[in-house]
Amino acid sequence: MSHSLQEIPYGTTYSPLTFEEASWERDLELMARARMNIVRVGDVGTWDRVEIQEGKVLLDGLQRFYSLANQYNLHLLLSTGTASPPLWLVSKYPDVCIRSNRGEDYPLGASYHWACIHHPGYLNACKNYIEKLADFARQQPNHFGCQISNEIGFPFNPTRVTIDI
Repeated sequence: MSHSLQEIPYGTTYSPLTFEEASWERDLELMARARMNIVRVGDVGTWDRVEIQEGKVLLDGLQRFYSLANQYNLHLLLSTGTASPPLWLVSKYPDVCIRSNRGEDYPLGASYHWACIHHPGYLNACKNYIEKLADFARQQPNHFGCQISNEIGFPFNPTRVTIDI
């Protein structure tokens, strides 16, 4: 695992598993030409594409992206994507879904179909998935680190109230 960025990290978020693989090299070349040195991957929607069935984790796509990014001297910051659980998990545990602060159910299959972070089934699935993801990432020479959370408090932030005048 390499943490040796010699410059201030400068980069972008990129979702290789949602783009055509044929576009990866062009996009990575443009990032390198823009003097980027880090790319955040594995965001929302990734868990569904990596663990397509419970326990069936396919990391070959991420492996190809890590390898190609390494050719362009780009480090990768890997997000777990666990904020958006796979549909197989929601099917297995229908009570894992949450409601908004307005009492609305979050839709399944949306980009963010949040889960209750205290649900035992969700916690166990996260543990199993993250362990496999971490074992994979540790082996990559251009792995910079992992992002485990962002958007603190979302979707529970207060909603804006509109006032009719």
